[in-house]
Amino acid sequence: TPLNDYIRYPSNINLVRENLDKWVKLANEQGWWKPIRITPTCLSILHLDTIYEYAYERNVTVESCNFLEDPDYLRISILDDTLRQKAAARLENWIDSKKEKLEKKVVNIRNPDFATQQILQDAKSYVHYLNAQTKSTGVQELVAFLKLLESNRNNSILDYLPEYEEFLRTAGY
Repeated sequence: TPLNDYIRYPSNINLVRENLDKWVKLANEQGWWKPIRITPTCLSILHLDTIYEYAYERNVTVESCNFLEDPDYLRISILDDTLRQKAAARLENWIDSKKEKLEKKVVNIRNPDFATQQILQDAKSYVHYLNAQTKSTGVQELVAFLKLLESNRNNSILDYLPEYEEFLRTAGY
């Protein structure tokens, strides 16, 4: 989504998608393994389903590198319960929208025959993670970080994540 343009400023999501599509096409032609590696943050977690959908449509595995811990203010755990539940529900709805049933175990994630299962399992890992989290501190630091970024960019996170307005405003945004 255009949220990518904010997070990876000054990228352009249309150009990013175009380049990814070229990469996927070349990888398919060459028989290469083609993972997308992700490390979601508190800013990207609400739209994580869009990455899984992109990958699912193209049979590209999604490999979670890690659950982000540093910096503290970008951790998913700083989100309030409402936003974490909303993110978990979006991922759960995306998983449920697939006709394929989620299996318990993927034997070899590099086998393209298992790519869709791997994607579903990776998405499910974030549902579990979101549901297990308890709120941590760092929202004021996140707001300070966003204000600093935006002072140089002349944009606002709320243009990309209007769902975060109450959450951020209560912390001084």
